[in-house]
This record gives sequence, structure tokens and C-alpha cells, in this order.
Amino acid sequence: MSKDAEVFSLGEFDLNHLTLGEICELEDYTGSSLDTMFSSFSGGKKGQPQGKILVAIAWLMRRREDPSFTLEDAKNLRIEFGSSEEVQRQAIDKARESGMAPEQIEHLESLLAKGQTTDG
Repeated sequence: MSKDAEVFSLGEFDLNHLTLGEICELEDYTGSSLDTMFSSFSGGKKGQPQGKILVAIAWLMRRREDPSFTLEDAKNLRIEFGSSEEVQRQAIDKARESGMAPEQIEHLESLLAKGQTTDG
């Protein structure tokens, strides 16, 4: 499979496994602080652009397996947010393990309970 046909799943990402250097690279590329980036994913800041964050996360994760993997390669990946309640439940569990604020976890769980999932 070529790099541009690959799918990146957010399930591959674990905030607890970033090195300090990767955090610096993530902040440099996106121009945002780590807390600003992840508050936008957890409902803290609506309307915050997330494309560069997703590209940088995919780049950092894939570069671990393939040091030649570039930001341009990451831009060509298709993103998989998860299409089932089980995948979303796993993402909430990972967020909890990563130290996300309890009120943000509660917000995500309430959306899941109301059926407001990534399925639509």
C-alpha cells in the first residue's frame, strides 16, 4: 500500500507516549500550545482549526515506524475518527488515561450517551 492510500486512526495516538521533543515539534508545526490543541478536541474551544494538529499527530506517530515519513506524507493520509460506539468508548478511555480533565471526559461521555457520535 502506498503512503497516500493509508489510513491514520486517532486510536493510534496516546498523549502519554509523546516525547518532550515530539511535543516541541507538535507545538512548532501547529503554532499552538499543547493545552490549546487538546482543549479544541475535547470541546473546550469550538471552531479551532484542527487540520494541522491532525497532520502533526499522524506525522509523529508514523515517523516512529518510518523515519523517512514526512509532513507531506502525513497530509496525504485519510483520517479515521472511529465509526462505532466501541471505538469512541476506547478513545474516551485513552483520554481519561492521558489525564484529560474530568469535566471534559464527562462532556464526551454525555455526547456518546445522547447518541451524538462521529457516526452522525
